[in-house]
Amino acid sequence: QTLQVNATAFSYDYENLQVTSFDANSVSAITINADGADVDGFEVDFMWNPADIDGLTVRGAAAFVDSNYKDFISTCWTGQSPAAGCNVDVIPGGNPEGLDLSGEELMRAPEFSANVGFSYERTIMNGNLLLGIGGDVSYSDSYDNMQQRKQGTRQPSYSKVNASVSVSSADDSWTVALIGRNLTDEILRGIGQNVPLTGSGTGTVDAVPSDSFNLMAERGREIVLQFTIRPGLFGK
Repeated sequence: QTLQVNATAFSYDYENLQVTSFDANSVSAITINADGADVDGFEVDFMWNPADIDGLTVRGAAAFVDSNYKDFISTCWTGQSPAAGCNVDVIPGGNPEGLDLSGEELMRAPEFSANVGFSYERTIMNGNLLLGIGGDVSYSDSYDNMQQRKQGTRQPSYSKVNASVSVSSADDSWTVALIGRNLTDEILRGIGQNVPLTGSGTGTVDAVPSDSFNLMAERGREIVLQFTIRPGLFGK
């Protein structure tokens, strides 16, 4: 049997960091100076082929990440009031129009994520066919999808399951596979944004919050029956 394990620790210190944010008022992307960020973490992965089960491979990986901005005063989301966090004087003596994200985690940076899976192959029908079975489970902690951390745009923690079973000819000239993707039917949120032309009074006590939306990051549950033919292999 073989067991391979890899582990990596890392520490990044970003200086003069710039981040891109969507401005709903001008309907455009703007670049903001975020000073810097610290990212520390640890990753480990493994692959195992047990000697007593020929054709089986088990694999997995996990990552722990601690990320945060240093000194970062961001723009507020449209219609954010001082009570909701839009309370930093970007211009001393002016109206509060900044959001302090110093020490907050970076976008799309879950603290913990992991996956584990397997694949198994064996010949059947007196060696005329090859059976393949596989599956994997992945997990992620929650993470922010919008720079300004607006309520309703954060991705909750989730788990996804994929699985497949296939039958192939011994010469690999054809394959029939039943494939299940995202069997837990997780609807993952993509980048979160303010809806243009909604919300007003940003930075004031009379602020009216904008509407918000998330782009869909991945498809929901899929069940696929796949036929593959490789004409160049017939007769070989």
